[in-house]
Amino acid sequence: MTDQEVRTDSSSNLGSGLRGLWSDPVWGLIPRSILAFVGIIAGFNIFFGSVPSSGVFLHGASIGLLYSLVGMGLILIYRANRVINFAQAGMGSAAALATILLYTNREWPYLPAVLLGLVGALLLGFVIETLIIRRFHKAPRLILTVATIGVSQVLVFLEFRVPDWVGGNRDVLVASGAVDTPLRQYQKQIGGIIFTGDHVTAVVTVAALGLGLVWFLTRTRLGMAVRASAENAERAALLGIPIRRVSTTVWVIAAVMSYAGVMLRVPVVNSIPAGSGELLSTAALLYGLAPAVIARMDRLGVAFIAGPFIGIVDQGILFETRNSNLATALMLPIILGALLLQSKSLSRAQDTGVTTWQQVKEFRPIPTEMLHLPEVKILKWGGRLLFVAFMIAIPFIINELRVDLASQMIIYAITGVSLVILMGWAGQISLGQFAFVGIGAGVAGAMSARYGLPFLLSLLIGGIAGTIFSLAVGLPALRIPGLYLAVTTLLLAQNVQTYFLNPTYYGWFLQASGTYAERPNLFGWYSFKPDRSYYYLCLFFLALAMLSARSLRQHRGGRLLIASRDNSRAAQAFGVPLERSKLAAFAIAGFFSAVAGGLFVHLQGVTSAGVFPSEIGLKVFALVVIGGVTSVGGAVIGAVYYIGFQHFLPEYQILATGGGMLILLLFFPGGLSEVGFSLRDAFLRWRAERRGLYVPSLVADILLDDEERITLSRESLLDSPQVQTTPSDSTSQAEETSLSGDSAAGDKRGDVE
Repeated sequence: MTDQEVRTDSSSNLGSGLRGLWSDPVWGLIPRSILAFVGIIAGFNIFFGSVPSSGVFLHGASIGLLYSLVGMGLILIYRANRVINFAQAGMGSAAALATILLYTNREWPYLPAVLLGLVGALLLGFVIETLIIRRFHKAPRLILTVATIGVSQVLVFLEFRVPDWVGGNRDVLVASGAVDTPLRQYQKQIGGIIFTGDHVTAVVTVAALGLGLVWFLTRTRLGMAVRASAENAERAALLGIPIRRVSTTVWVIAAVMSYAGVMLRVPVVNSIPAGSGELLSTAALLYGLAPAVIARMDRLGVAFIAGPFIGIVDQGILFETRNSNLATALMLPIILGALLLQSKSLSRAQDTGVTTWQQVKEFRPIPTEMLHLPEVKILKWGGRLLFVAFMIAIPFIINELRVDLASQMIIYAITGVSLVILMGWAGQISLGQFAFVGIGAGVAGAMSARYGLPFLLSLLIGGIAGTIFSLAVGLPALRIPGLYLAVTTLLLAQNVQTYFLNPTYYGWFLQASGTYAERPNLFGWYSFKPDRSYYYLCLFFLALAMLSARSLRQHRGGRLLIASRDNSRAAQAFGVPLERSKLAAFAIAGFFSAVAGGLFVHLQGVTSAGVFPSEIGLKVFALVVIGGVTSVGGAVIGAVYYIGFQHFLPEYQILATGGGMLILLLFFPGGLSEVGFSLRDAFLRWRAERRGLYVPSLVADILLDDEERITLSRESLLDSPQVQTTPSDSTSQAEETSLSGDSAAGDKRGDVE
């Protein structure tokens, strides 16, 4: 072999070794971490001309470790249940607040208060899994993910009630700004930052929890059962692994990690969670989602290391700019970039049904055979007239001083109609649809107040701006699976609040301070300035949105959306342009939402970023699910439901949206619309029987229900304790299951023949 060949062979071996080191799941973390650290330093030099001190880096890394706790909890639940748990950041928040109140207001010793809060977090995780999550065991994973959003809203309500149950004024805690733990007395200054014993406790606790989690997953039987169920839950069940016990264990561990994250963060950042809880807020959840997404929702070690780097970027930007909004806005490109780089591996979830909204129900029209019946005509047109009469009478039913709340309800309903198109018909999950309302409000308000354009022209320009932003989100959505698209839209909603509507960055364009977006005059002779008049103007735009949506559904465009939602591969085989259909859905939904935002800014008169928090997007999402995700009328029903609670029982509105969504997902996945259509079909069956009419579509429902009951009875028999076997009998159990499946298939073939 010549010297040249030897050198070539050595270079090839070196390159293969470096590639192997880089891709190694354990040792590859070292070069990746070094590269990330160098990239962060270079980024600070490029954008700010300086690098923060070592103290800022250490402080950010310690806070980032707490983000890792949230991220690892998200990964645990995702691996066990294949869902993104939007309640992760809140599962330990109520227990943490109770601990803080016991220590500060009740003067409990610190350690007993922490131990009691830990027990509370354990119980809360157990209750959430056994009473709620377990009920969705056979539901599609996306339905369970939506259920976690309902759980998160219930947890917000629970945290609001904790001060009343424990005793103490939370506002006083927020004003005082700190919790003086016994470890605070140990202090040392590094790089201009004062570090206390709380920082050391946070680092040691997170490291101990991480190592303990690794030991649990690799060295214990239950931990190995968690890993087995994450790989293949059905096969694990056949092998005798107690799937339900595994799920309960995972949720309890995740609740403990959430509690630790909240309790450790409070003394480190030297502030008390305000509002709905700092870690319970959407921003904190997104900080936890960032390391989880970078770790592909699978690798705990990657999430553990990614958290400190995110914390360093967060605190470094805060140190350089003294503006926390910029650091929060940076989470969008970080998570979006990670998703786009991993789109091929993440898209495998499409094959498992994780990203398919399988339980949406298309409500058919009244059967043609019964349209001529007088009672059916009365039912059809009478119901519509009653609905229209109710919407017209609302300003006279409620207090005259709260008519603006009714106009806000109409704006929510228009946004709900856009979600029906995007989510119910196109199957694209958006948790941040209210972001486009904020964009429309910002642009329309600027056009009206700053540039003096007419009302309708301002609405049109705002709608076009919403369409452009929606398309900008829709283009990456073509490569991102549904659940991760939900995360992306939630990030966008957070950025609209903290960045795009912030006059610090866009004051040159947004509505100037002291200006007012005037309500319009119709041809100069009829004013819409009174609240009731403006309500009817908003109602007119709602009617236009509903009629446009119904027209879309009845024509080819709507049928293409439904086809791409139900079976994208089959639709593509028939020549359906999937990408074009999805982009069209994003564009239409963005336009409707932005027009709603234009109506909103003229209702309020001013544009403020605080009016468009990302939490409102979750509430709008909830009201659409409550009303019926595929029904245009359901969007209006959900808005009436939500605003009704806000008007009559404001302190229970969060519980009404979260709890109501959970109840409906359990019993009526089609929302309140399913309840109404079920009553209608029951009436039609009764009238058909009385008149001696044979209506095949109504009879088919009964036959289908009978078949579903037979299937459920068979599944319950297989899941019963009498047929459960030990792991040693797993092979014979699999054979019996296979034989019973073959027998059932044979019975069905016999029925068909």
